[in-house]
Amino acid sequence: MQRRQWVAVSEAGRLIGEHHPQAKLADADIDRIHEMRADGMSLQSIGDFYGVKKAAIWKVLHGHRRCQLPARWVNVPVREPSEPSKRKSRSSSPKPSASPPSGDPASSPGAELQNLIARAWR
Repeated sequence: MQRRQWVAVSEAGRLIGEHHPQAKLADADIDRIHEMRADGMSLQSIGDFYGVKKAAIWKVLHGHRRCQLPARWVNVPVREPSEPSKRKSRSSSPKPSASPPSGDPASSPGAELQNLIARAWR
């Protein structure tokens, strides 16, 4: 049986919060950031703690980031994490080409999850 999880989506059916493909902070981290600031910590020290820029912390605290409420929750299958790539260190790897990556962008893991959500939204 495949594992499933509930994910938050916006009114447009897009992932929000910690389930967004580009999210760097968990929902619990957002709550803790507000607590740390209320305790008097500086934006820089909070940013250093979480490994993000102080501007990102400022945006969270002022409602410019992570401020959406879920329009609905969707139960989607959990993708098993793939094995980490065994790439060489940056110094020995060739420079990336300026050409766009090959392959269909619609086949990316994020696009696959978005398609699942879109089907569940209907």
